[in-house]
Amino acid sequence: MPALDLQSIILGTQKSRVEALRQLLGYLVKQRDPEGSRFWFLRPGVDEDEAEDTCPIAVGFYAELNHLGKDEIPQFLTADEQQNEIYGHYTSRIVPNQPVMYLLLPEAALTPNPSPREGEGSRETDFNRQNAWERLPETNPFLRRLFRDVSQKPIAELGEDLADAIAEIFSILRAAKMDAILADFRAKMNREDIVIRFYEDFLAAYKPKMRERRGVYYTPEPVVSYMVRSVDILLKEKFDKPLGLADPEVMILDPACGTGTFLLWIFQEIYRKFQENPELLMVGLEDQSWSGYVKERLLPRIFGFELLMAPYAIAHLKLGLFLEETGYTFNSGKRLGGYLTNTLDEAQQKSESLFEEFIAEESDQAAEIKRYKPVMVVVGNSPYSGHSANKNPWIEGLVKDYYKVDGQPLGEKNPKWLQDE
Repeated sequence: MPALDLQSIILGTQKSRVEALRQLLGYLVKQRDPEGSRFWFLRPGVDEDEAEDTCPIAVGFYAELNHLGKDEIPQFLTADEQQNEIYGHYTSRIVPNQPVMYLLLPEAALTPNPSPREGEGSRETDFNRQNAWERLPETNPFLRRLFRDVSQKPIAELGEDLADAIAEIFSILRAAKMDAILADFRAKMNREDIVIRFYEDFLAAYKPKMRERRGVYYTPEPVVSYMVRSVDILLKEKFDKPLGLADPEVMILDPACGTGTFLLWIFQEIYRKFQENPELLMVGLEDQSWSGYVKERLLPRIFGFELLMAPYAIAHLKLGLFLEETGYTFNSGKRLGGYLTNTLDEAQQKSESLFEEFIAEESDQAAEIKRYKPVMVVVGNSPYSGHSANKNPWIEGLVKDYYKVDGQPLGEKNPKWLQDE
């Protein structure tokens, strides 16, 4: 078999690999098992009618084959679970849907690593669909639950398109040098916010209309730094809070936190104060450490709301990396206060199902903050759009109050900016 043909079967998405196998065998029809299962069917024939009446070869993908050694693979394939699945699949089908052969392949094939530079090792990333969710920190229960749900669903339930997309993502991530990527991210995080590329390059090219409609624009770090330090000074000088942002009674909210730039600068300012005078910040704490302070006096009082999934995920990544870098121990069960929710929605409980259940739970927890937490500081750079995308009656009713002064209409000829988000 030519090396190029073999590579196309080993590498890529399930769909592309099955297609490469079909072409190699010269078979006419490639399809998912019509009766539903993890298997793809390949059927030979001179035309489609004949192929549909011909018993297929069944092709299945198993994540377990990604990491098993050559001595472990036979044990896995002959285990009762696999034998029962394959035998049960075979006996439950009748001609022409009864396979004549089963071909079992790794679920997430590796893409080849580039040749390492001199003196540089090449290490494969141990990353697969089954354990991806375990690698997410406990500070983000929403994404952990979402990824766990995906990891536990059979391939057949995920659907062809989603299964193929997941397989392709994992093939890329498994080949990525994550140590180098994270080292570069950490190095630049303290000098520049590389997430600016998400706003200025990615969104501008990928979804420019969504970016404009949602008013998603990046706030330069010098502006963020000035605003955060100004709030800290005001708390100390005008509100009798000598510890400023580090005061355990000061609850803080960024209502449109994006990728967490403001929240990160707040964390950094508090950590600077902790390094300068840790005893002052830890008065009354049982755990006299940075982890103890974060668990009891940082995570419970600093919040961020974000509407879009991508910046929400990046915010959790940035804040989680910062906490890890500063020595926080992720074993407290406490989550970061960043929530995937619409700040301008009414604070009410929602009940949904399936995927929406996870989002509803985030919204419910955010609603608790909106209703009951005595937020003292609101800081950030909320999106701006003259034609607001938030048209729900609750927020529109609140805004109407600002159309009047002393009970009299403003008489504004162009009121659209009164709807500015």
